[in-house]
Amino acid sequence: MYIYIDESGDLGFSSKSTKYFVVAALVTEDKLRIEKCITKVRKERLPTKYKKISELKYHNSNGVVRRRILQCIAKTDSGIAYAVLRKRQVYENLRTKPNILYNFLCGYMIGNIFRKYHINNKVEIIVDRSLTGINREAFDEYVGYRALMSKAEIFDPDYLEIRHVDSAQDKCIQMVDFVVGAIARNYEHEDSSFYEIIDEKVEIALDFFKGKIK
Repeated sequence: MYIYIDESGDLGFSSKSTKYFVVAALVTEDKLRIEKCITKVRKERLPTKYKKISELKYHNSNGVVRRRILQCIAKTDSGIAYAVLRKRQVYENLRTKPNILYNFLCGYMIGNIFRKYHINNKVEIIVDRSLTGINREAFDEYVGYRALMSKAEIFDPDYLEIRHVDSAQDKCIQMVDFVVGAIARNYEHEDSSFYEIIDEKVEIALDFFKGKIK
């Protein structure tokens, strides 16, 4: 089992900050099928500028590319989980502790994934190493703890591996970037046009502090 994690938004609280912070996961046992989405889209007729950049990302792609990527993901045998933080509801004493907020969101989401999928064999959690405000050691320790403390079936801690990778070198991390971008747009801009493409793949949706949606 592979769990790919990415984020959208920021954990700042200034007037220029985003209203929401979203972390999302793409869960699959067939990462090759996910990787083929990028390869497939790159082979299609694209504007020249997309053929020159080394990494396709949600923010630097137009609507056509976003739809093609998301439609391809929607056809794969994978699941999507996400947690969204409504930042205006965050307590004042936590607003200066982005690492705690980030680890809690990811850890809570991972715990739900382990319960949902009854994980009892080898699992890799792959994270974009460029994620903002992340303390890798603290992240690995907390997320690992939440995974092991979840109510999943008996799970051997030796089966868990957490890796921080360069997104430019990992096509599946690039895919989850499009997923979390679509989810964030649904909240931040109240535009569900991209989210609707992947809605049926969403198996876990956690809204802080409204509660669990799925």
